[in-house]
Amino acid sequence: MKKILVFFAATTLFCLLYFLFVYISLPLSEKWLANVYQVKKELIQNAKGKRIIVIGGSSSLFGLNGGVIESNTSQSYTFINLATHAGLPISYHIDQVLHFAQKGDIVIMPLEFSYYTKREPYNDAWYIQNILSWDKNYRKYITHKNILLALFQTKLKDFFAPIKSLFLKNESPIYSSKNLNQWGDFCIQQESQFNDKNHFFYLDSEVILSQFFIAEIQRAKQKLNAMGANLVLTYPPTLKNTHFDLDQKNFSDSINHIKTQLSNIGIEIIGEAKDFRYYVADGTNSKMNKFLVWLLIFNIAN
Repeated sequence: MKKILVFFAATTLFCLLYFLFVYISLPLSEKWLANVYQVKKELIQNAKGKRIIVIGGSSSLFGLNGGVIESNTSQSYTFINLATHAGLPISYHIDQVLHFAQKGDIVIMPLEFSYYTKREPYNDAWYIQNILSWDKNYRKYITHKNILLALFQTKLKDFFAPIKSLFLKNESPIYSSKNLNQWGDFCIQQESQFNDKNHFFYLDSEVILSQFFIAEIQRAKQKLNAMGANLVLTYPPTLKNTHFDLDQKNFSDSINHIKTQLSNIGIEIIGEAKDFRYYVADGTNSKMNKFLVWLLIFNIAN
């Protein structure tokens, strides 16, 4: 009898945790993105004439100035920054732009290097936890098995962290739809800082394109070309520092390896990665210089 009671108690507890995770914690994990996407969708729906549309991760969300790009095109293009989080899979970004793209659009993908090797995201706990927060329609792509996997991979402090947002009256001062400008870029009123102590993996020396990436980039190219739009693959805005310097041979070799593999599947990546980077001013000052990293993009629309 005792074993039966323990079994039912454990089952009840698990069902309660699952309910909290799916119906309370998940929808609150990054609620600000729902508003961000709503603003971006309104921007692209209201844009008239020729359009330059950027899709990709957070380096484009934070690293671009749509006003500069728009003012340097000779054919009066409207710039729309649809980029959001690097944690979202390339398939999600492509689905978004295919929904809004039209004839004459230039779709630019300045993808973070991690996109080239990523596989299907359905076993990614971060993705499972967050994608359901800002696009409930994507629940159809995520099974109960995926959600259970995310539940077991989530630390207790991370599990309850989103629930705390129930008691927060305001959005984060940084991560908020209120910080989007008229082109969809994030433009926060504070200086960006680079912490030299936070070193993390970004570009592998042996980058091998995943089959998932190849299938998705070819899908995007085929469908955009069919509707009379152009797809342009280029480099992400990056920050030159002691741990990531494209002048070093190992990084330049990795870039060339990516270019060769893309060429083998009929995809061109334009420009040079060095032209898309910010600079640390000196060894002690970690402020980023105001630097135009997208000069090559202007040539596309000129």
